Amino acid sequence: SKRAATIRAKDKCRLWYIDRHDYRGITGQHKLRRSKLHQDFLCKVQIGEKVLGNVLKKADINAMALALQHDTFKSGDVIVREGV
Repeated sequence: SKRAATIRAKDKCRLWYIDRHDYRGITGQHKLRRSKLHQDFLCKVQIGEKVLGNVLKKADINAMALALQHDTFKSGDVIVREGV
C-alpha cells in the first residue's frame, strides 16, 4: 500500500530513490546471502568431537541459521552463567 507523505526540499537538490519492488528484491537477496553464510558457519561448528554439519539435518541447520542473532561482548563480560 502507498503511504501519504509530504517532503519539501529546503534547498535545490537531486533526489535519488528506490521503489518498493526493487527495495524488497535487494533486501530479500541480502537475507538469502546472510542465511547462506550462517548455514555455512553452523555446518562447521564443532562441539566436542562432533561437527554440527555431520550431526544435524539440513533443515535443522537452516532453522538455526534463521534464528541466529548477532551480539558483541567486551573482554571479561559474562556470556552464560550456569544455574541462573
